[in-house]
Formats: sequence, structure tokens, C-alpha cells
Amino acid sequence: MQTKAHQSTALALMLSLLYFSPNAAAKAERDNIERISVVGKPIKRNSGPTGLDLTIKETPQSVTVLSHDYIEDFELNDLEDIMVQATGISRYKFGAGDNTEFTSRGYLVNALVKDGLPTSIAGPQESRLDTIVYDRVEVLRGAAGLMAGAGQPSATLNVITKQPDRGGFVEVGAEIGSWNKVRTHIDATGSLTKDEALAGRVILAYEERDSFVDKENSNKIVAYTQLHHYFSEDTEASFSVHYQDNELKLSPWGLPIFYSDGSSVEIDKKTNLSSPDSYNGNTHQSYHLKLSHQINLDWELNFGAQYSKTEADITLTYFSGNPDKETGLGLQGGDRRWVETVDGTNFILGLVGRFELFDRAHQVNITYLNADFESTDDRFEELDENARTIFYPLQSINNLHPAAHLTATDKQFIGYWDKTTKEQSIALSSKLTLTDDLHAILGVKFFDYERTNERDFAWSGFSSDKGEETGESLYLGLVYNLNDQISTYASYTDAYEPQLDKVDANLNQLAPITARNIEVGIKTTLWDDKLRLNVAYFDSLKEDFGVVIPEYADQRPARYRPVDGAEADGFEVELEAKLTDDWQVNLGYSDFDVVDEHGEDINLYAPRQTLNASTKYTYGAWRLGLNATWDTDRKVDILNVPGVDLGLPAGGRRGAVRAEQDSQLLLNAHVKYQFSSQLSVKLNISNLTDESYYDTYGFVPKKYSEPRAYNLSMEYLF
Repeated sequence: MQTKAHQSTALALMLSLLYFSPNAAAKAERDNIERISVVGKPIKRNSGPTGLDLTIKETPQSVTVLSHDYIEDFELNDLEDIMVQATGISRYKFGAGDNTEFTSRGYLVNALVKDGLPTSIAGPQESRLDTIVYDRVEVLRGAAGLMAGAGQPSATLNVITKQPDRGGFVEVGAEIGSWNKVRTHIDATGSLTKDEALAGRVILAYEERDSFVDKENSNKIVAYTQLHHYFSEDTEASFSVHYQDNELKLSPWGLPIFYSDGSSVEIDKKTNLSSPDSYNGNTHQSYHLKLSHQINLDWELNFGAQYSKTEADITLTYFSGNPDKETGLGLQGGDRRWVETVDGTNFILGLVGRFELFDRAHQVNITYLNADFESTDDRFEELDENARTIFYPLQSINNLHPAAHLTATDKQFIGYWDKTTKEQSIALSSKLTLTDDLHAILGVKFFDYERTNERDFAWSGFSSDKGEETGESLYLGLVYNLNDQISTYASYTDAYEPQLDKVDANLNQLAPITARNIEVGIKTTLWDDKLRLNVAYFDSLKEDFGVVIPEYADQRPARYRPVDGAEADGFEVELEAKLTDDWQVNLGYSDFDVVDEHGEDINLYAPRQTLNASTKYTYGAWRLGLNATWDTDRKVDILNVPGVDLGLPAGGRRGAVRAEQDSQLLLNAHVKYQFSSQLSVKLNISNLTDESYYDTYGFVPKKYSEPRAYNLSMEYLF
């Protein structure tokens, strides 16, 4: 497989050199083209929350931008790596399928936008998408506002893909790292016609690696291409294709938390409880078309369409019981398989423009969104006559691979869960210039939302439901410029989100979450942009937010009750400082509380304080970087040991107790040497202090964090 990948990379390199290498004659012809200066700047649709042509300073919400250079310097190779570097974002991992959830301001982050166009409500393994295809990532905190469809008042992730560069270049790279990591990539771009009207970009990457966990290994293939064409001075279009295939073999669900006597399990980090059949394969493919027509300098018409499909095929070894501390025996294990597919089709039609009223310039944006997502989830297990999963005795967990003796069994189809979501909306937003220093952002979105659910499982039988909601969400904001360097803002945004995976005690689908978010802040730019400071205070309220009912927590499916007053409030601080021409420092701090209608803390798996800090220093041809992430303690529900008092408070699920996960401080560093304008070499070290903690910790399993790891990379630019 590796050989084929290398052959493909070599072929792509030759093709890229053929099509994208600068041609002297073509370059001379380009240089001789008559350039026409146009007075006035044409308006452009922004990828931000309103679609208006606004800067971050003019946007009345908190926005963090992680640039291409930052992503590349710190080897942030997937969205999961990026998210934990954004202010106020924390990660919560749980074992089934090696899933990852992100929280912001106490709530889950599940709104993903690509180039300003919503993708899907909740697709599997989205956090594993490789970042090599992204130019930058914008994290908008607070309610999604007018940017996305459904979402919580947490944050919206907007990924901006790399565009063709008509200047032309070819970049090749290779990496080696800890646990036999090998990675190669090629990024080629340039004009495809002499007049430069048509340009393209091709990105290919291949990676494979083992793991510090015994027998676990993975590989990844990424392919991306985009074509961009100027049909005229006023009309342009782009079309992109994005494909990624991940294979994760013998990935364990985790390790038991307690021995049968209630003491904590402490065994070799390499221990792997997966069977030889354990497998996690997932693919992502998307097609994205954008058209833009400049009617005149003041008005632009936009159309965007996207189809995305994410598939996951997972076989995972579940276990039950608590092993004996002396012998390591006592666990039962069995494989479960599920196949999940999420299809999403959406398109937008928008008109953005500016106009004059009362001798002042204003903006308006009108956007129609049509989104259609379908999720299918098929389950396969080996069941006994009582429709319960069959488990088999495992060997002692003192062995590195105690499930190695398990052989393939005939898993029967035991049920499915199909979910369909359709949404249509019309959003109107405007920027009104009230005075020279004060402008207002006003917006309203009218939506029509339909959902259907159909499930049929061996243990619960067939059930189905259908729901429809219509309504509107508001976006109100004021930005006041105290002077050229300091601005203040206040904003109000609505949010709504379906709870497709939650049913009540009568197995009826919970109503969608409705929420509102209030935010006030100050944005400062001082000393010729050498210092940027953003401070924000927020307060959000959610209604009909589903929390698990303890007596139904172990049933399949689990059942939930709606909470009518989940409230989060807190503040965030972001600082960017260029101390010298060679020294850059970034800081981000978040502090909040989130409680239910009775004032009790909820979502305790989200740490209440987080800190992100990074610094980069350039000394001649050397570049050094260091970043740190820190968060406070978090509390998670874990399964109690039968007949043993662990001395822990009761958790939110039946048979569970609440444990505390210690705070974490993680450091990553890199050293880069630029041999020439074409060749560079970089060494990255992750988990610099070799911190040991549980990266996955909740209810049943736990997983150790990855130890200190090294990665050596080289890039050459043609």
C-alpha cells in the first residue's frame, strides 16, 4: 500500500511540474497585459456569520483565526488538533469509535461550515479531517447567528479551503516520526491557460503510523483539487473535490477503570483490549461549487452548492466487568459493529450589496439556504435468546493483548436508526452606518425545519416519529469605534438545534433546543497593529436541552428529559502581541459557569477555565515555537463497581458515580531551519514534558494519553 502511494505521489509530482511550473513565455505575456485601475472596491460576500463585507473588528462576536502558518508550524494535522488551540475550546473523548466531542462555553460544538456554507449537523469522524487542504480556520464563539443552520450557543467552526495561486508553485514534503510514522504530501498550483483565466490546485497526502498501544496502527489518504475560472471581469466560479480515507486497525475501546476491589487499574500503557477483528474505517467526500457575479461595484450575486458524504464502518471490542487485581482475570469481551452514513446536500443563493441612505453607506445581504441531511446507522451484534450481547471471557489484562484469542463470530443485524433533516431558511442581514463611529448589524432568519426518525432494534422494537418546526432567529449587534484603535460591541443572537439522538421516557423525539446568546466586548488594536486585545463577556440560555434520566441511562436507547433553563455565563480574553519584529506572543483565556434551572452545575466534563498560549521567535534562519494548553479539573460519570463503595458522589446515570479528572498542562514545541527560500527542515515535539493522563475517561473505559512524540519534516518549494 505504501509503495502504491509513493508511486501515486511521484506521478502527481510529474504532472504538477508539467501543468503548474512557471512558463517563461507565459510569464512574459502576463507581464505585458495591460492593467486597468478600477476606482472603488467591489463588495464581496464574507464567509463570516452575517455574509456582509465586514472585518473581524467590525463583527460583534468573538472570532479566533488560526492561520495557515500557525497550523503548519505546530503540525496541527487534523481538526481535532486545531480546535484545542482555539480560545475557550476544550476536548472530551469517549471510547466508542474513538469519538471526540468539543465544548465551548459549556456546550457541545457541532456546527461545521466550509467556506461559509453549512456542511452537516453531525457527521462521524469530522474531527479527523486533515488540515492540509485548509488555508485557515475561523472559530466563531457564541450562537451560530445567521452563519449556519442548526447549532448550539457554543461555537461554529468555519474552515477556509486553499485556493489556486496563479503565480504557480509546487511544494513537496516528507515526514518521519515516532512509532514508525511516515507521511508525504504534494501541493501544486498555478495557471492552466495563458491568459490566467483558469487556475487549479492539487493536494495529495499519504500517512501511515503505528501507535504506542500494542498492535494499533492507522493510515490516511487525502486528495483535494480545485479549479477556479474567471469567465469575465464580473463573473467567476470555482469547483472543488475533497476526499479522505482513514483506516484505524485494532484500536481499543479503552481499559477498565477499576479492579473488582474498587482500586484503580494501573497497567502497561501498551495494553490493547481489542480483538483481531477490531477496525475503524471512515471516508469523507465532498463536492463544492461556487459562482459569483459582480452586478456592479455595489452589488454581487452568489450561488453555492455542496454535496458531502461521510461513511464509518466500525467493529469495536466492548468489555464488561471488573478484573481481579492479582490475576487480571474477570473481564468479558465481545465485538459490536455499526455502519453509519451521513449524506448532506445544500445550496445557497445570496445577494449582497451596499446602498446610500441619509448620506451614509450601508450594506445588506439576503441569503436563501436549502439543506437536506440523512443519517443511517445499522447495528450488528451477536445476541443470545434474550436479545442481549454475547460476551466471552478475556485473558488476564496483565497481558499486552488479552483479546487476541477472540475469533470472528457471525454478528447478526440487530437494528437500525435512520434520521432525516430538511431545512429551508431565508436570512436578511444589514450593516447600518448610524454615525461615523457607530454601526448596527441587524438580521433575521426565517426557517422551516423538518425531521423524521425511524428506529427498529431487537431489544425495543419499531418506532418512528416526525416533527416540523417553523420560526425565526434574530441577530442584533452594535459596534462603536471609540477611536481608530478601540471599538466596543454588544450583540444578541438566537440559536436552535434538533436533538435527533435523544428521546424522552415515552420514546418520543425531544423538541429542538432553542437558545439565545448575549455578548458584550471590546476589541483593541494598538501600536501599528503590534498589539491586539479582545475581551468579551457572554451570557447564554438554552431551553428544552436534553439531559439523561438516571433510571433510563442504561436502557437502549437512553432516555432524556428537557431542561428549561440551562444557562452559561463567563468571559474570554485574547491577546496577540508582536514584541519585536522577530518575537510573537498569543494568549487566550476563558472562564465560565453553566447551570440548570435549579442552579446546579451541569456538563461538568467541560472544564470551567482554559488557557492557550503560544510564542514564536525568529533568529536568522532559525524559527522556534512553543505552545501550551491548560484547563481546570473536569468531572465525568464512570460505572460503579458492583458491591463496592468508591466514596464518590452519585453521577447522572444509573449505576454511575462522578469522578474528577485532574487539570492538564500540555506543551508542544518546534524548531525550524530555513536553508534557502526553497528548502526547510523542522523538528516538532508533542507533549514536551511527557505528561501522563487519561485522554479518554468516562462511564466505562479510559485511555492513556500519547507519550512524548517526535516528528521530523522537510519541505521543498519548486
